[in-house]
Formats: sequence, structure tokens, C-alpha cells
Amino acid sequence: MNGHTIASNLSAGNTFSHPVLLGIAWDGTNWHINVYFKQDIAPFYFLPQGPDTSYLPFYDNPACADAEDQLSNVVLLYAQIHYFPSANVADGCLAIAKWSGIYSPAPSSPYLWFLDRFGIFYPINAAALQESYPGAPQANVYEQRLAQQLAKLPGVVVNLS
Repeated sequence: MNGHTIASNLSAGNTFSHPVLLGIAWDGTNWHINVYFKQDIAPFYFLPQGPDTSYLPFYDNPACADAEDQLSNVVLLYAQIHYFPSANVADGCLAIAKWSGIYSPAPSSPYLWFLDRFGIFYPINAAALQESYPGAPQANVYEQRLAQQLAKLPGVVVNLS
């Protein structure tokens, strides 16, 4: 960000691993690196992490990995989440969660917008602010505009109900 501070004085919060599968090959002259996402290795969405048979999850897109983790904690509140990753991973991922209507009180809008950028989870619209924890970082004008731009992309819909 050209030397500008992106965020400061934030708690460490939850820390998650976001593995990315790399295919690295040497052809005798050059190195070649391919990144494999979940759809590239389906149906093998998880790889063994160690001898204890725990597994590392793979994500559709690394830009949305943290957003998926953040929203997985409150999955019962939402009927659907639409993820909009940017082609430029540094722009982050917009997640628009549709309220399930099961729990009340309902937010001011059935659609809650969140931008996850550099591991910082910003509530974007008033409904997301209403449902966020006290002291959640506030999106600035640039991040608000970035969220609006990401919303124009096709994205990926995840139905939860």
C-alpha cells in the first residue's frame, strides 16, 4: 500500500492456517510453479497434515480463505454466503451473507456485507456493523469502494441450508 498503514492496534484474534498446494517442477532450464485450488484436486479437498490423521482444508480461493473461516463460526445465522474474490489477492474478498431468519433479532437488512483484506474482517454495510463485535475495524472509503467493485464480479455462492 505504498507505505500506508493498513491496520494498527488490532488484536491477534483467531489464527487459521490457509494452506495452498503448489506444484513445483524443474525442466532443466527453468522452475515452473502451479497453484492448485480445491476444484483442481477434487474430490481430495483435505490433505493429511501429520501422523495424527488431522487434515488441512483447501479453499476455493486463498483470497477468501480467511472470510470462510470468519463466517464458519456463525454459519447457523446465514442461509447463503456469496464470495467475491478479486483477481488481485491483495484486494481481498467480499462476502455477502444472506440472513437465515432463524434467529432474532434480525439485522436491519437480510444481506450482510463483509470485506476480508489482509486478514482484517471489515463489516461493510449497516447490517454487518449491527452484527459485528464491538470494536470491529471500520472500513474506510477506499475499502467501501473496493467492496462495491468486488460485488460486480461473478463470485461463488455457498448454500448453507
